[in-house]
Amino acid sequence: MYREVFLWSNNGLLDYTAYDFFRQYSSGLFSRPHTFIATRCTAYLSSFGFVQQTPLDRDRLQKFLVRHFLLHYAYHHWGCHSKACYGEGGLPAAVVVFFAQWDTYPYINDYDFDLLKPSHIAACYGLSDRLPATDEWCVEVSGILQHTPLISASANGHKTFVEKLLGRNNVNINFQNKHGRTALFAASRNGHEEIVKLLLSRNDIVINTPTRSYSVWSGPDTRIQTPLHAASCGGHEAIVKLLLSRNDLNINSRDKNGQTALFLASRHGHEEIVRLLLSQNDIAINTTTIRSAFLADTPGQTPLLVASRGGYEAIVKLLLSRNDLNINSQDRGGKTALFLASFHGHEEIVKLLLSRNDIAINTTTIRSGLWRDTGQTPLLVASGGGHKGIVELLLSRNDLDINSQDKKGRTALYLASFRGHEAVVKLLLSRTDVDINSRTIDGQTSLSAASLHGHDIIAKLLRSRNAV
Repeated sequence: MYREVFLWSNNGLLDYTAYDFFRQYSSGLFSRPHTFIATRCTAYLSSFGFVQQTPLDRDRLQKFLVRHFLLHYAYHHWGCHSKACYGEGGLPAAVVVFFAQWDTYPYINDYDFDLLKPSHIAACYGLSDRLPATDEWCVEVSGILQHTPLISASANGHKTFVEKLLGRNNVNINFQNKHGRTALFAASRNGHEEIVKLLLSRNDIVINTPTRSYSVWSGPDTRIQTPLHAASCGGHEAIVKLLLSRNDLNINSRDKNGQTALFLASRHGHEEIVRLLLSQNDIAINTTTIRSAFLADTPGQTPLLVASRGGYEAIVKLLLSRNDLNINSQDRGGKTALFLASFHGHEEIVKLLLSRNDIAINTTTIRSGLWRDTGQTPLLVASGGGHKGIVELLLSRNDLDINSQDKKGRTALYLASFRGHEAVVKLLLSRTDVDINSRTIDGQTSLSAASLHGHDIIAKLLRSRNAV
């Protein structure tokens, strides 16, 4: 029976399935399900000699946890079940004994590995009655990441624990760990609103402290971000609101990639946060990035560019309501908001952008980074991508250059013919000013491209217009 309950955990159901199972079908022994599970988890870890395995590094710990399917669950969840035991009468003796065995506890999550002292174990899992009586432990730092108990408790959302820590005389509320993260950053990043409130209630809190550059398993992390960056990126609206209430907030702070809070909220589609940020008089909306945060990115992007690229119509609408918006801003690859929306097929955003009288529709791209197709316009990429609705919108403009060629000499008609987009070809051929026989730099025409790639219907359409 217990094996089946734990097997369910592999699908992410154990926290609720086991708890509900014990509540519904048990009495007496299982009247305290978290107590039962916490006891079994610690006993299971001990039965495999977990304590005797230390000191463990990341690789040895991962190898230990795959020895049996229950070890992974027991290791990652004994702490949260132990915290829940406070609602069932307190920590069971088995957990107290297990906790007492650790001078240095190996801790791992998806990204980091650390060595925790007892104060950090208690802070990480919210085990408030495991706190030492003296104040010295408040300033202890963990073995690798240099977390303090306050940073650990804030990161994991343990409000009662944070309250107790803030009541100690020697707690350093602005201490930065190895990566430069403070307790406020950790709470803001993970969405713990009540803890952010507690930290902001302190007169000595510093709210604009940036993180440091460091390397993780996935490569260099050079964000240098503030709590506002973290909350805006994560979509934590209430926390952003709390931070914006501060007079000492630097709303336009840029990380090492040049990203502002507004940029990150726009990039990740957090409409209400964008609305909050735009309500501030001192917000800068045209700030550009200075380097690529991701491999496929091009420096020089603005909030409008990333919102248009991501298809976030409501955010684009909010940005367009600003009189100080540079609608034709180009990144270092020459791409505009209109280009990116056309490229990715976001028809409603193209409509919004084209409704502006100051929109430039024939701006061409330049070579930059991974972007190699220079000289392209919104019409070329919409035609090449088969986005019929967008092509139709662009063709409705009197200032459109329908025969614009990229650096390879390709036109919109050529790209649509080459890629077999029959509906787009029909639209382009409906225009009397389309150059049907335009040639690429290697002498190809729209007809030759369609014929070469087996698009017979398109070839027939072109021949009907005397194409060669």
